[in-house]
Amino acid sequence: MEEEKNYHKKGIAAGAALAGAPAAANAVRTAAGIILTPKPAKEKEANLLKAEGGIIKDSEGNSVVFTGTNLGEAGFDCLEYGKPCEGNEKDNFAALAERFGNYGAREVFGSAYESLISASDIKFLAKAGANCVLIPLRSFLLTGNVKDKKHDLSLAHIDKILDACKKAGIYAILSLKEAPGPQNNMITLGKDGADSLFGSKKSSSLQNETVKLWAKIAKRYKGREEIAAYNLLESPQADSAGDVYKLYSRIIAAVRKEKDNHIIITELPGGETAGFEKLEDDNLAIGFSGSCATVYELETFINNAVKAKETGAPVVALSFYPADYESAVSKLKAEGIGVTAGSYKGDEFCMMSGSRAVIDIKNDSFDDIKGKFADALKTKNFKKNKELTKAVFGEKKKNK
Repeated sequence: MEEEKNYHKKGIAAGAALAGAPAAANAVRTAAGIILTPKPAKEKEANLLKAEGGIIKDSEGNSVVFTGTNLGEAGFDCLEYGKPCEGNEKDNFAALAERFGNYGAREVFGSAYESLISASDIKFLAKAGANCVLIPLRSFLLTGNVKDKKHDLSLAHIDKILDACKKAGIYAILSLKEAPGPQNNMITLGKDGADSLFGSKKSSSLQNETVKLWAKIAKRYKGREEIAAYNLLESPQADSAGDVYKLYSRIIAAVRKEKDNHIIITELPGGETAGFEKLEDDNLAIGFSGSCATVYELETFINNAVKAKETGAPVVALSFYPADYESAVSKLKAEGIGVTAGSYKGDEFCMMSGSRAVIDIKNDSFDDIKGKFADALKTKNFKKNKELTKAVFGEKKKNK
């Protein structure tokens, strides 16, 4: 029968026995007494970016080369440079947690996030010429011993940043700056590196936490078209590159298990590509991060990035802080390598620079600390670094 073509048979029965049988709300009963239910609607496929043929393409097959900047340690990089208090953000968080508990510390950081990056900041970057921003993630702000849902304050703020990116028409890369166990010696590793992600007694459990964290992120953000990619680990260091690639394989499997098809970026440990070629996934890119403070470091960085193209995968320069931005960005983009260079807010070397409030974490009240952190990071207290913005994004186009 024509009416049956687009339906699955739910079962056949006849007479009075069928007449009283319950049916689904969307079921159709034919004249013959057959109960039919519609096929489930096919889920709309998200228009995500794709790594293909050594380049990144949009859903229409157009090449996408990133030009953007780093939003700043997922909310706190500028405080680290500005020194409103002693230590880095993880030390500050621990000091706050000691006084006010983990949730109190997260509330302070969450309030600061709201001031640091707002929808107007994303709009400004888009108008300046950015087509992408990098959002660095720190695991101690995303996980912890807080059992209720409120411990996801930083993810809630990332949601808002992503909404702003979507509205402004630009992409975002989520990059794990600090895993549950720090992945390099640039991050505080605890006593004798006892809590490092690779090569410590805790490595196995910390790697398990890292896999779970990425699964959580994938479950939350799969299908979000404004997300360009996930960078699994920023600047990983290990005695054996193979250890890093084994973890990459586990994370990739966990992300794909959540039916998340975003591009996955893997930074090469020690520039080693052999392990990358063994990763089993068809939507991968290679990332590089580095300070590049000297001419030699910059040349090495660019040469390694260009060489990585031989793998056939797209290459992206991520957390990237060269001495000469204009020259570095120009050379990389000439090779088809996208960049998210510099930091948005911070000291005089950032696109927005400003003075900081003095905060006494050990003695100020909770309300004073929360207020000072939030006020210090408001955009109105920062000055635009036009020279750096131009160096990264190029000459601003004038409206005709």
